[in-house]
Amino acid sequence: MLVGLESIIGRMVEDVEIVGPAFDLTVTLRDDLSLKVFCDQTNLEDDEHNYSLHTRDKIYIVGPRHRIRFEMPSGQLPRW
Repeated sequence: MLVGLESIIGRMVEDVEIVGPAFDLTVTLRDDLSLKVFCDQTNLEDDEHNYSLHTRDKIYIVGPRHRIRFEMPSGQLPRW
């Protein structure tokens, strides 16, 4: 799996698609590559998010049971 993830480093993003009802995420990259994230967090009590998408203007956080919240970026790169 890590070999597959390494192949997307440095690739240009061509498209981002979010599909309901769970807000699964597909990031399409150059050279016919894609990254798919399937939302599996459903417990509201744990408050674990499924993924966050960082843009220049906002951070979109997709949580359990298709809850979305927005945050403003701090100007710092996200820590991974």
